[in-house]
Amino acid sequence: MLTLTDVWPHIEALNAAPAPYYMDAFRQAMESTHLAGVRLGLLLHAYQMQPISAVRLCEHLPYYAPQPFADGFAQLATHGFLSSPDGETYHLTKQGHQALITIFDAVKGALHEAEVKLDPADLETLAGLLKRLDHAILTTQTVTDLALYGMQRQVVNGQVDSVLSDITDYVANLAAFRCDAHRQTWQRYGVTGPAWEALTVIWRGEANTAATIAEHRLNARPTRGYHDYTSYLAELAGRGWVTSSGETYQLTANGAAIRQASEDETDALFYGVWTVLNATEFQQLDTISQRVCQQLEVD
Repeated sequence: MLTLTDVWPHIEALNAAPAPYYMDAFRQAMESTHLAGVRLGLLLHAYQMQPISAVRLCEHLPYYAPQPFADGFAQLATHGFLSSPDGETYHLTKQGHQALITIFDAVKGALHEAEVKLDPADLETLAGLLKRLDHAILTTQTVTDLALYGMQRQVVNGQVDSVLSDITDYVANLAAFRCDAHRQTWQRYGVTGPAWEALTVIWRGEANTAATIAEHRLNARPTRGYHDYTSYLAELAGRGWVTSSGETYQLTANGAAIRQASEDETDALFYGVWTVLNATEFQQLDTISQRVCQQLEVD
């Protein structure tokens, strides 16, 4: 029997599947706007959150260190994409806004061309179902802080339209909503973001020392900015969530229970909005998502 946890990975794959079709256009747009070598994501965040600062962004992305954000904003300001009255708070400039439009139009144009490989009826149905899920998030009362989701919905609008681009936006919105739901489940404990991430890495069996946790997270997310998790492991140990044997850490029964409960609650919050779809629509969502990804596979 098809379950929600079966379907979400198939939907999430829609974000990566179109990448081969727009990467050349994306690189060319980055070069033409002189953004190559700088962090485009920070410029997009400056569009989504105005004004923006490293501290304010870390409130939405609590697993990241503020200094890399501050350095990235300063670099963008040096190139004229952002302006700052005080060196800490930044505003998007006209140059920065136009650069974003140029890049997003290039990507959307490439995605529009890729749509010739796909059934228009499939795209219309898929976009419609995902849009309903997106609207269900807006009316949910269970996740009280939709900070990251609200940022993600701030789409850069230019001159080019693409149904496939709309679909990837809806999928990104769902992923951001899941992040907001998960953040709600663990921030009630008053634990720091890096400590919670260290707990998660141990819980998943991915690493179990301060050095290997830092290496794992920097490999997965080079912009995290944390190179030493020693103090965060001490924070977890002080709560009784982990114990250590030399440099190696393992979860206590309490730590494992808390992390599992957070995951279960995250799933309940995330999948709660999916009830707007009936069984037939749910099956359609899964079938079409997989078919679109298969049709976009590059030989």
